[in-house]
Amino acid sequence: MKLYRYFLLIIIIISFYGCGTEEGGLFYSLEQETEITNGNLSNEITIGAIERNADYYFVAAGNFYYREAASGSAWPENEDDVVQSYNPDDSSESLSDYDLYLTYDMILVDDLIYAVYYSTDGTDFQVFSLDTAGFDGSEAWSGPLNFDLLDPEEYVVELEVCEDKIFFLTATSATSYNIKIADVAGFDKTTAFFTLQTGLYASGGLRVDYDSVSDTFWIVMGNNIFTTDGESTFTDITDDAMAAEDCVVGGEIEYLSGEGFKGVVCAETDDDEAGTEVYITSKEGVMLKYIGGEWTTISNQYTEEDDEDDPEYGLFESLHNIVHIEIASEGIDVLLAGSDEGYYEMSLDDNSFDSPEEEDTDLTTENQFSIIDMSDSIITSFYLDTEPEDPVVFGLGLNAGLWINSMVEDEDGDYRDWDVE
Repeated sequence: MKLYRYFLLIIIIISFYGCGTEEGGLFYSLEQETEITNGNLSNEITIGAIERNADYYFVAAGNFYYREAASGSAWPENEDDVVQSYNPDDSSESLSDYDLYLTYDMILVDDLIYAVYYSTDGTDFQVFSLDTAGFDGSEAWSGPLNFDLLDPEEYVVELEVCEDKIFFLTATSATSYNIKIADVAGFDKTTAFFTLQTGLYASGGLRVDYDSVSDTFWIVMGNNIFTTDGESTFTDITDDAMAAEDCVVGGEIEYLSGEGFKGVVCAETDDDEAGTEVYITSKEGVMLKYIGGEWTTISNQYTEEDDEDDPEYGLFESLHNIVHIEIASEGIDVLLAGSDEGYYEMSLDDNSFDSPEEEDTDLTTENQFSIIDMSDSIITSFYLDTEPEDPVVFGLGLNAGLWINSMVEDEDGDYRDWDVE
């Protein structure tokens, strides 16, 4: 038992580190030199997840942290001027028998945080909950939660909330993973699960997005792409995606290897007949696009050498999760895809490349954009907070801290100024 749980720990670590071409949808490529405002959260931690309730942000970054959501608020520090963690063993005796637990995964359901904690020796995975209604930093965690309808030897490894469903990646061995689903409404540890698939091999994280037009959930995990109605159907469409004529970009590089797919996002179009555009990112630097029953790939046309015979031609830096950022008040409708060198941005307004001024960037050599330090960082995902009057976006770094952007255009009409928390 201890051995296979150790492998589960390795899988979680890998999920972070693993971390005819479409003419439209090319990515912004921009570098900006700007002074960085640096907050008090460590710039070297890995941010696994971020959530907020009415008044607070919560972050899973090995330790669990929180701060008030008000602009300019700092992360609470202890007497040694170090940002204070708020783990279950800090607020209760739940984990007192273990030296250390870490969390990089959590969800917020109504006012309840559910966080997956694992022991650093790889022998235990547990889910704890925290009631954030009226949160003031004195609440105790509840748990560990033993979900009544899971098998006795089944462990929750990852959690994802999408629309009205909660998706669970569970494991019964080092090589056998299951995807289960439950309704958000009335969710607790006795909630009935519907098993979507069993016996999967997981070599990467679980990502889910929802297509409201077709009432379909899209799931990527490892080297697999699935669709489901969230009730009874579950279809593996990986082969269909790979059958596209241009799913190999440049030379002999095939994009399906290693940890494979890293993110999926569904973006509605104005074309009722075509339906929704679905974008899927991969570790190998290729992005797939699905619309109207057809698969294509989007390539990076700003590679260092414009040579189609170069095996690296057309590839992005290794891609991570992809998120749709829409802020109507600012006229922003883009996709942000994390990468091993900052991130990429694609316009969804007209699905075409919008070049910055030539004096601002060298488009032939820079594949990512943003302030110089962020472009040197691995950004694994993004989180959009629309609660403030001016919405903010967070960039989740791998050993690179938490980045924040107010997404308000400056006097030059640009909204790509990032600070680090």
